[in-house]
Amino acid sequence: MAKSTVKKRPKTSQTLGDKAKATRQRILQRSLQLFNQHGVNGISTQQVAADLGISPGNFNYYFPRKRDLIEACLDLLQERLHSALTRTELFDDGLEGAEFLVNVYRTLWEFRFFFNG
Repeated sequence: MAKSTVKKRPKTSQTLGDKAKATRQRILQRSLQLFNQHGVNGISTQQVAADLGISPGNFNYYFPRKRDLIEACLDLLQERLHSALTRTELFDDGLEGAEFLVNVYRTLWEFRFFFNG
């Protein structure tokens, strides 16, 4: 009997229940912190799982490969930047413009491991 070659898609927040969404979000947030501290190559998915106190199997349920985790981080960066940069009119004052820039820079800082090479 032939083995199926269909790859399982990584779980997305649209396909998960509330508890699973919270776990996935927790993994993403901690991964961002660890990637920023150690770089993407300096931290493994097993280390992220151990840091969170979850089993590697549970971690792999959400992110079967490290690439899936990085892609989820990139999707989150894109979502946050889109939110931060969506603006259709000019600023009314300097404070509003400064808040806009701070929000953009804060987003870039949160995902700085992508830019640190």
